[in-house]
Amino acid sequence: MMRVRKTIKCKITDLTESKRKALERGYKNLQKYLHENEDVDLYSANKQQADRYYEEIKVGKEYPISVRKDLIDLKIMDNVVSKY
Repeated sequence: MMRVRKTIKCKITDLTESKRKALERGYKNLQKYLHENEDVDLYSANKQQADRYYEEIKVGKEYPISVRKDLIDLKIMDNVVSKY
């Protein structure tokens, strides 16, 4: 079976101090959950995603956090990131 993967380049707009703190807290808690296998304050969806996709955790490597689809707004912009 062939898997299809799509990478989306994005940025955070209108970042407030509370949003920044929430993102940092979630990211740090995910790293702690993955590397130390501790029970930390983390959304259950992020725990499930981590358990499902990260079978082997490499020491010192940082892993990306997943953002739920209902929390983001995707827009197609008229620019070119890279040419294929």
